[in-house]
Amino acid sequence: MLKNVKLTRKEKQKKLPSLKYLISFSVIILILAVICIFAVMSALMSYNTYNQNLQNLLPATASLAAKTVSTEVSRFVTQAETIASTGTFVSVTATDEDRAIYIKNAFNKGDKKDKEILAVHYYNKEGQNLNVAEDLDGADFFETAMSGKKYIGDPKLDTDGETMYFNIAVPVWHAGVEGSNIIGVLNLKVNQSVINNVVVSLKVSKNATSFVINKDSVAVASMDIKSVRSHQNIKKMSEKSKGLANLVEMIDLAQKDNIGFGSYRSDGKTYLVGYAPISGFVNWYFFASAPNTDFNTSVISAIYFSVILCIVFVVISIIVVTFLTRPLTNTFKLLSDRQAQLAAGDVTSPVPYIKASAKEINTLYESLTGVVNTTRDIIEDIDYLMTEMSLQNFDIETRAEEKYVGDFSGILKSFRRLRDGLTASFRRIISVSDQVTAGADQVSSDAQTIAQGASEQAASIQELSASISEVSEIARKNAQAAGQAKSFTAEAGVLMSKSSDDMGQLRDAMDKIYESSTNISKIIKTIEDIAFQTNILAINAAIEAASAGVAGKGFAVVADEVRNLSQKSAEAAKSTTTLIKTSVAAVEEGAELVERTNESFNQLAEKTKEIEKIMDSIASGAEAQSTAISQISVGIEQVASIVSITSATSEESAAASIQLKEQADELHRLTNKVTISDKYGYDFDETDESDEADENIDENVIEIENDGVEDEENVKDAEIADDAELGTPSPDDTDDGTTKDDNVTQEQATQEQATVDAAEKTEPDTGSGTYIDINIDTDTDADTDVSAGNDKDNGEGSVTDTEEKKDEKEKKRKKKN
Repeated sequence: MLKNVKLTRKEKQKKLPSLKYLISFSVIILILAVICIFAVMSALMSYNTYNQNLQNLLPATASLAAKTVSTEVSRFVTQAETIASTGTFVSVTATDEDRAIYIKNAFNKGDKKDKEILAVHYYNKEGQNLNVAEDLDGADFFETAMSGKKYIGDPKLDTDGETMYFNIAVPVWHAGVEGSNIIGVLNLKVNQSVINNVVVSLKVSKNATSFVINKDSVAVASMDIKSVRSHQNIKKMSEKSKGLANLVEMIDLAQKDNIGFGSYRSDGKTYLVGYAPISGFVNWYFFASAPNTDFNTSVISAIYFSVILCIVFVVISIIVVTFLTRPLTNTFKLLSDRQAQLAAGDVTSPVPYIKASAKEINTLYESLTGVVNTTRDIIEDIDYLMTEMSLQNFDIETRAEEKYVGDFSGILKSFRRLRDGLTASFRRIISVSDQVTAGADQVSSDAQTIAQGASEQAASIQELSASISEVSEIARKNAQAAGQAKSFTAEAGVLMSKSSDDMGQLRDAMDKIYESSTNISKIIKTIEDIAFQTNILAINAAIEAASAGVAGKGFAVVADEVRNLSQKSAEAAKSTTTLIKTSVAAVEEGAELVERTNESFNQLAEKTKEIEKIMDSIASGAEAQSTAISQISVGIEQVASIVSITSATSEESAAASIQLKEQADELHRLTNKVTISDKYGYDFDETDESDEADENIDENVIEIENDGVEDEENVKDAEIADDAELGTPSPDDTDDGTTKDDNVTQEQATQEQATVDAAEKTEPDTGSGTYIDINIDTDTDADTDVSAGNDKDNGEGSVTDTEEKKDEKEKKRKKKN
């Protein structure tokens, strides 16, 4: 892939222009730009000059043509006034018939074709035309002339369907005295060609056109006579063609008696327009129009001349620039070719000799020569040093130190750091490998102990989980029973409330019965009174019957029967009264009993509500207890999962410790092949970096030492730390920047991190749990910290010995600083 990239880069370099081309192209472009600017300015000046001339020419032409049209119309108006003031025509003795005959004989003879005045008519003050029979029907010219004003009308089509004419009417004054009585109207039918000839005769350019319009924008005269016959209206045409909007604006300006210049677009062309009002007795306006292409010939010629001039100057510039730049470009080509060889890796070929024509070129030549020679010597020295190091010989030194100047000195410094760093690294590798071998056995023993303890914890946790499950099931059933009891109590409360309501209704019914019994007693009293009165009446009747003798005998029998009935009624009323009193007493006793029963039901309903609240509290407590036991069960299962993972991790750690010992043995075998010198790997020549290296001496020494290492070994390791500070790789480092020891430790840390992730996924939000903190330092040795503790709520936990060592390291480093 890199080869393809290089080929692509070379192809791009081949496509780059040469220096000769760049210089020539830049100069030519500059000259061409100046010439083009000159040509454009010349063309613009020519165009502005012609445009200014047109702005003066077209309005002046339109104004002159407007005056010509006005003169022609005025000529016919004067002629009409002359006829109307002729002595014979306006004689006081002449009649209307005499005037009609005079006009007929003088003007209306012969063929009217090609005549300026087609006809002359006289109308009396009643509007009668005595020359021809016609109905004026309120014609404009007649009414205007009868009011004492002159009239000039718009063109109309004559009866023959071809000839166009316009009316000129003047009043006929009595005896020819203006201001006296108007006796009639004289009307001239003037041929429209009179004003149309003026329009046709005006042609400011090859494709120019002219036209006259009235106050309503209707064509009065035009080179295209069809537009006059069809009464073409420009404003109405603009509603369909937006390009005529500017022309409509010019019409509005002309109707305000302005003389001016403008332009509009139609049919894809731009037309230049000059306009002017026609003075006199008419509201007409003259427009002269021509396409702008008729006036661009001079501008185009100037542009062609400028283009030809540009081409001539460019050719001359190419010849001159080529002659002047050839020596300079040849010199740069030789130097650039040698630089290309240097970029391709050629440091042996000499720089070609050149004859410098400038100080800068000579400096460039000498600089390139120095670069080639210095680069060659340095590459040869680097080749020697790298060859010796590849043979595992680190007891070497440069043979061309004087060549490493400027930025090249960094190469020599880097080599020395590499050599000293590798020497120190191999020295440290030998020391650390012994410690790793000793620690591997201890790690294996500890891992087996941890695995056995984890297995026992797992069994205990499983038994505890089973017990918790049974308790959870019992709590769940209790919660269900409490819920059912709560439901039954609620139903009993509803029934008691309903029964209390029924007792209230029963009490109301008893009250109604008592009230009805009282009313019946009153009625019985009334019946007794009626029976008493009836008995008295019967006695009186018997007395009267006895007084009557035989005649009242029948009446006496009836009186006896009535008295018997009243006595029976009285007895029945007494019996009913006795029964009513007994019923009332029974009702009063029943009402008291209902009242006591109602109070008992109310007390029972209140007690039922209290029982319902108690059952509700019992059910809520049972439900909460069941939920808490379920959460405890989940927590126990999570603890069991963590214990299982810990057991598996312990077994993997035991296996990893065996691999660690094997790798330590292999490391010993490899280091025995390396040749190192005692004079390298401790001090550097770069004293400017020693202070910075001293800052981390204690920290690096502590990272690789055990508690039993002697002070002399600490000093040596501190000196070795200078190498690491200057960028030297650690001797424990492998090709990828990590030690073999780190590889094992990182593998264990990865497994432990997986355990932590699994624990975090299953950890409930109950405020407690177990966490594992793993810190790996790949710069020196790997430190793995495993700590377990409670959450932030209780603030308790444990810190391993490794963390204490890290704190001590930090304190020592600060003290050293």
